Amino acid sequence: MGAMNEIVLTKQVILLLHPRTKKIMQEGSYNTSDLTIVEPVGYLNMFWLIGNSSWVMTDSGGLLKEAYYFSKPCITLRDETEWVELVESCVNILVGAYKPTTLTAFDHRQNRLPKGRVDLRLYGNG
Repeated sequence: MGAMNEIVLTKQVILLLHPRTKKIMQEGSYNTSDLTIVEPVGYLNMFWLIGNSSWVMTDSGGLLKEAYYFSKPCITLRDETEWVELVESCVNILVGAYKPTTLTAFDHRQNRLPKGRVDLRLYGNG
């Protein structure tokens, strides 16, 4: 949350948040005032959100691969992933749950990754 509160100063952050997680965050007094928080959305709405984003940050293994298919760079809030080829190809960065590594990855994605670098040929040509 600390990293997202810094990122939102330069970029809109839409946080899809399960109602139970939202309740825990409210009880823990996390600052979410600048974040756009919405409840989870359906499959097609999620595709619309990914397609209209500039990048994705997630802890979901499925979502990080969907970000790849939409040519979106992805920051993964986990220490490991089953999609190691995405990390090896530099279209995904694993950061764990650490604010400094998340902010460094965000800076890298915003300022250093050329647009269109995501290589859709990792899994064949269609």
